[in-house]
Amino acid sequence: MERKYLSYWTINSICLSLVITCSSLMNQAFAQQGTFVDDFLNGSYEALKVKLYEQELTFLDDDPIKSSWIREVEIRAKAKHYNETIDDYRFRVSPTNPWEIKANKSYQSQLKEVSEINYSLAISKELKKRYLILITSYYQYQKLQLIDEELQVKKLTVDTDISTGKNLDPVDLIEIESRISELEIKRTTLELDHLDAIIPIQNESQSEVTWKDWKMIKPAKILELVYAYDTSQLQNIHKTLADSKFDLKKRMYQVNKSESFGNIGFMQANMDLDQGSDFNDHLGFQIGISIPIVNKKKADLARDRFDLIESQNNVDQTYEEVDFELTSITKKVSSLYQLIKLIDDKLSRSVILSERVEQNPTPGAVIKLEQYRVELKNQRNNVYQDLLIAYIEYLDLSGLLASNKNLNYLSPNLNSIH
Repeated sequence: MERKYLSYWTINSICLSLVITCSSLMNQAFAQQGTFVDDFLNGSYEALKVKLYEQELTFLDDDPIKSSWIREVEIRAKAKHYNETIDDYRFRVSPTNPWEIKANKSYQSQLKEVSEINYSLAISKELKKRYLILITSYYQYQKLQLIDEELQVKKLTVDTDISTGKNLDPVDLIEIESRISELEIKRTTLELDHLDAIIPIQNESQSEVTWKDWKMIKPAKILELVYAYDTSQLQNIHKTLADSKFDLKKRMYQVNKSESFGNIGFMQANMDLDQGSDFNDHLGFQIGISIPIVNKKKADLARDRFDLIESQNNVDQTYEEVDFELTSITKKVSSLYQLIKLIDDKLSRSVILSERVEQNPTPGAVIKLEQYRVELKNQRNNVYQDLLIAYIEYLDLSGLLASNKNLNYLSPNLNSIH
């Protein structure tokens, strides 16, 4: 009886170990990265919000805010009496204030700069959204593999207890079967969620969406990238946008100020047919210059200056918020990395425990060890997902996602998106 028990247990334990080892090797082996990730990330440039800013830039390239050099053109005709013919003609041209032309040109230049930053940020936000979708899909796939491992351990527990002739308490048996049913239902639900999650990825990919051969960026590489940049020395795109919008408001104020003195005068040519007998006697001209003593838009300009004070405060607040969030997310990445490192140490230690168990292979010890390893892998998978999400949030907040849009930040070596 003892020999039969050991033979059965040895065969089952070997099979379980082979399955788990193969699964682990499959997830860790270097393989050719799937193109579906690149296809999905490349689709960011076709998003509606991105296209909107692209249209704005195309519009601004045509120089639409350029002011005309002439503000007003008038032709006047006059007759001295109602029943007489017209004998007095006047042609008046009012030039545009040159400071207004300069202010509008400066405003358009700044507006284009703001639109360019918004365009880059729109791509960054779209990339961030797509990265999070990919991470969710990858996490679900890994979770499915771990559920399969856990199910195998649970089923082996029941098979082992039955094969050894152990009299299971009905309550314990029901509890184990209930856990197996719970895991099977959970797996089916997760599989359906996974199929839903890959739909948007599949719609924009020319290849099959499968994470089987995908090699994800290592936690150590994430930490290295986060600490490789001194965010205090980099020109953060979110801060740059706040500064550019503030400059845009200041230039708009200059436009309003110059337009408030838009009427700088006029030049007028006259032809009075009732004067003199020679052609030159009929001609004359006038020049008028406006004296800027009274500004009818004085109150409006004062309100604009008040708004500029508030806008400057908003810029300062943006700086503080970006710095605070960058510090927080950097600490979060570091903490999650340390947690993964701790779990990895526990997994490494479980290998030593496995060697000890092999010296005295009892059913309970081997099963408990495999359950422990599956629990550690589940914990690592959850923490790894949180780390990847924090990593993408850091890339977006730091501006790296906007400045280096062509890098695949999920690939191990940050390969270019093809």
